[in-house]
Amino acid sequence: MTGPLKKAAFAALALMILLAALPAGAGMWEKIGGAGDQYVVAGNTLYGLFPDRQGVAVYDAASGKWYKIGGPARELVGGGEKLYGISPESGDIYEYTGSGMNWTKIGGPGAQFAVAGNTLYGLFYPDRQGVAKRDPATGTWSVIGGPTRELVGGGEKLYGISPESGDIYEYTGSGMNWTKIGGPGAQFAVAGNTLYGLIPDRQGVARRDPATGTWSVIGGPMNELVGGGDKLYGISPVGGDICEYTGTKWTVIGGPGAQFAAYGPSLYRLSVDKKEIYRYAE
Repeated sequence: MTGPLKKAAFAALALMILLAALPAGAGMWEKIGGAGDQYVVAGNTLYGLFPDRQGVAVYDAASGKWYKIGGPARELVGGGEKLYGISPESGDIYEYTGSGMNWTKIGGPGAQFAVAGNTLYGLFYPDRQGVAKRDPATGTWSVIGGPTRELVGGGEKLYGISPESGDIYEYTGSGMNWTKIGGPGAQFAVAGNTLYGLIPDRQGVARRDPATGTWSVIGGPMNELVGGGDKLYGISPVGGDICEYTGTKWTVIGGPGAQFAAYGPSLYRLSVDKKEIYRYAE
């Protein structure tokens, strides 16, 4: 996303000033829980890691209560319909069975894991010299790619960042075949089935048209993009506010947070001090 896109981004710089002046969106934030270290969404269900990482909890939206479903975890991995957890001792990855406190080991350590569709992918540990895919039907792992700096999941597609050039590639879905679809970006995120990227200097947001493969600038400066849901969100460099992309414009819908998590129509915000979790309702 260099050249024309970067030049076009300067035309969007005025959005930085506009964002600062925008009123908050029409929705509201509802507190649904207390302190946590990390939150992820899988199957439109919210899961959280205890502040000391000594337990995993699930939020029951019907009752508004939290229930413990697991012990210590280094990190949670959400996306698709499944929840995964990384062992703090071995680095092995476990899948939550969906009932009680029951987890099943499904793989060894990975430098990173990502979910696309309902399929789990991982980067070789610790050298990132290969990409592996777990077959949801058989549970077996197979190598589908070479050295990769980072994986980008979301929607139905998997993307990978080249460790040399920073270019982004899309996995074709078969064998070891990947297709270059864009240049370097400061960050990439998926919302719906559309890929978005931050221009390297974070002075613009670009969208890739799924039908034509072309990139176009849709916004000005952002610190970070938040994907995973039906909509795209961005963290404004003005105060760290969270902004929603409506398809034609950006609207401030909330203040800063330590973390944001989105899936389907839902968006969650962890307070800056990590003591409260909120759900956004339009």
